[in-house]
Amino acid sequence: MKKTRLCTAWKKTTAELEVALAAEQRAYKQAKHQATQLRWDFLTVQTTDAKKKKWKSQTAHDRFLWLRRMKQREEARRRRCAQQKGFTGGLRAIQIEEQLPDGTSQLRTITDRALVEEGCMQENAAR
Repeated sequence: MKKTRLCTAWKKTTAELEVALAAEQRAYKQAKHQATQLRWDFLTVQTTDAKKKKWKSQTAHDRFLWLRRMKQREEARRRRCAQQKGFTGGLRAIQIEEQLPDGTSQLRTITDRALVEEGCMQENAAR
């Protein structure tokens, strides 16, 4: 009921709800595609307009370089989304074994990025 946003969903049949949900998912997919296309068109137009100009000021040139970087980021984002990858580029968490004072060991999960990198380096050095 929450997904379809129908306040009278309890009155409808299961088939009607499935049709409404499918229509909503189609609309969401189209809106997502249009947003991607608008973002891409905006960046393309901005960079092509800036290419034609003579650089009268440093700020205008900096703006052009910024737009070019944004366009490259957008291309990279599209590629990574198509490959179903994120931008994390490494482990998010690791588990280390700690020795407790009573002689037993316990696994502890580390999620801090700096500590994760340090733990990975220590593990690689131990190999």
